Amino acid sequence: MSVTVDLAAIAHNAATMAAAARRAGLVPVAVFKEAYALAPIVEAVARGGVVERMASTTAGARAVNLVEGPACGLMGLLAPDFPTEVVRDHPETIHVNFATARRAATLSARHRVWLEVMTSDGREGMDAGALVRGLEADPALTAVLATRTGLFFNWGCMGSAPTPAEVAWAGDLVMMVAARFGRRPEICVGGSSLLPGLDAVAQRLAGARFRIGEALIAGGVPDDDGERFDLRAPISITATVRDVRDDGLVLIDHGSTSFEISDARTSQGELLKSSSEACLLRLAAGASQPRIGDSIRLALGYRSILRALLNRNHQISFSDAASDLAEADHDRAASS
Repeated sequence: MSVTVDLAAIAHNAATMAAAARRAGLVPVAVFKEAYALAPIVEAVARGGVVERMASTTAGARAVNLVEGPACGLMGLLAPDFPTEVVRDHPETIHVNFATARRAATLSARHRVWLEVMTSDGREGMDAGALVRGLEADPALTAVLATRTGLFFNWGCMGSAPTPAEVAWAGDLVMMVAARFGRRPEICVGGSSLLPGLDAVAQRLAGARFRIGEALIAGGVPDDDGERFDLRAPISITATVRDVRDDGLVLIDHGSTSFEISDARTSQGELLKSSSEACLLRLAAGASQPRIGDSIRLALGYRSILRALLNRNHQISFSDAASDLAEADHDRAASS
C-alpha cells in the first residue's frame, strides 16, 4: 500500500501555525515523533517557518539532526542512568522527575532542562508542591534554575485543551516560582489542542515556546478537522471503488489495516463500517457517483498516520503538488 505525503500541505500548516504563535507572542517549536521524523517532512516544516525542533525519542532526534538546522531537543528521559552522549547530542531535555533532571543539568553547563508540571488530574508531569519542595531541597538544581531550567506544561497528550482554570493556575505557578527563586523561568507549552485558545494561553504565559506536532502532520487539532484554522490534511492513502450500489453506498478497498475508520475522512462522503481492508462510503449530497475502479483519496488522522508511516510494508510517496509525485522507498535505515 502507498501512503502519500503532501509536503506543500505540511509547509502550509507550519506557516499557519507559526503565524498564529507569533501573533500571540509565542515561539513555535516543531515536535517530531519517530514515525514522521523523515527528512522531506522535517525540511517542509522548516520551509514553513518552524525551525526550532524537538523529538520524542533518541532515534527520532538522530533522524531530525541529519537535516540541516538547529540541534534537536529530546522530549523525555525515563531512566536515571541515561548515557552522557544523550546530553551531548541534544541541547535540551524534558523531565518528570528530579533524578533525571539533576543528572542532565550536571552533565553539561550548556544543557537546558525542562521540568514537566501537571495542571490537573490526569495530565502528565509532577505535582506542583513536589516541584517547589524538590527545588528547595536540591541546591544544585536550584542553581541551574537561575540560568537553564524552564517549566513545561503538556496539554497535548490528553487530546483536550486546558480549561481557563488550568491556564490561570499555570500562570500563578510561574509567578510563584519567579518570586521564590528570583527569576521568571522559561516556559514551554504544548500541543496542538491549544490552538483554539492560544491567545488566552499567551496572556498568562507570555513568551512561551509553543510545541506543535499533530496539527502539522494531520492538518487538525483534537475535536476539530482544522478547516477553521486553514489547516490541510497532508497524508493520505488511495482506495479503489469495488462496488457501487443504487442506495448511494460505495464499497471501497483501501488495502490497509493501519487506520481506524473513525480516523480517516474523504470529501466525497461519510465512511461507514469497515472490514480489515475495505469499507463502505455513503456519498455526500451532490457528490458525483464514482465508477468501479475509480480512486478515492482518504485523508488520515493522527493515530492512523503514526501507524501507517511506521509500517515497513508501506511505500511512502512524497509530493509537493498533487500531480507531481516523487516516489520514495520506505527505508528508515537511510534516515536513522
